[in-house]
Amino acid sequence: SLIQYRHLYHQFFEPYMAYYRKNWDNLSSGTCYVGPDDQDRVSDWIKSQQKPESEKNIVEKYAHRSAAACAKVCEAEGLDIADSDFSSLLTETSRGKFVRAKYEEKAQRNTLFKLNRRCFQWKYDNGVCFTSPTFTLGGPIQEAEEGKHGEVVTSGWFVKGIADWVDAMGNCALDWTEPVTPH
Repeated sequence: SLIQYRHLYHQFFEPYMAYYRKNWDNLSSGTCYVGPDDQDRVSDWIKSQQKPESEKNIVEKYAHRSAAACAKVCEAEGLDIADSDFSSLLTETSRGKFVRAKYEEKAQRNTLFKLNRRCFQWKYDNGVCFTSPTFTLGGPIQEAEEGKHGEVVTSGWFVKGIADWVDAMGNCALDWTEPVTPH
């Protein structure tokens, strides 16, 4: 049998991905989520990558608050979550359970939802949440420095979402092109 991307994922990525890893940079650098009160302290690059406050859903509005809040951005992608439902939950644990239940409900009945995933991993650094449309392992951070929120750089992967996406992708069709020799 031929080696496919899914085989590489199962062999080299899957065993090392974790929901949450402290002192780790998984190189997430796609969309950034910064709180409205922190705009003056972030770099121009971060500002250029951030999602405008007016376009954020309720989960994204909380993303800058903690690593746990940041992780929920990928989990909540594509879900209809009412502001009042999410805001009424008082802890990150209860919000996490709520989002996971919504994800499971939709994933069980909608293969296209799993296939169209665009948020696979996240990184939380000093009050800024970064998400990524790709997944990479990255590496450890040698010197952990505490940020303004008293947290070190923390990374994580939406392991369930990645596994669902890999399964939904299925096996790639073989598309061989026979070489043509000039006459």
